[in-house]
Amino acid sequence: MNKGRIVKMDLFAIKGFLSVGLVPVLYGVPAYDETQKCSILSGDQIAPYLAVKLNAKKIIHGTNIDGVFTSDPNKNSDAKLIQEINSKNINQVKEWLTGSTATDVTGGMFGKISELLEIGVESHIINALTDGNIVKALNGEKFGTVIKLLM
Repeated sequence: MNKGRIVKMDLFAIKGFLSVGLVPVLYGVPAYDETQKCSILSGDQIAPYLAVKLNAKKIIHGTNIDGVFTSDPNKNSDAKLIQEINSKNINQVKEWLTGSTATDVTGGMFGKISELLEIGVESHIINALTDGNIVKALNGEKFGTVIKLLM
């Protein structure tokens, strides 16, 4: 990493797993940073990086909520699920996400969406804690929030 951004990653093991039909499950970890000496290599950076390097057709982000909402659904019962983020609604979505107080060290939902916007790979944000959702997403069902290509 350099200044908190992924620069390179050895893809040998990931390609090996994929070649034998396994789906690697990746998540954020502390990583060496050329400038800062240590940064958090977020899953929100890993997924788009790998999608581009491996020519993926889709990214599935499993979270603990049903997708992207107009506000934090854990704090606001009126929060509405945003079923699709695209070039027509992205500015409004950014306003909703910017106003969020629920962030983590890697930027919360705003960080996740920001990483996905310009890579040219359709992305899905789903609740991975709901039984069957991961299988449904892998089988191509669309639910949660779909981020359409904005390129």
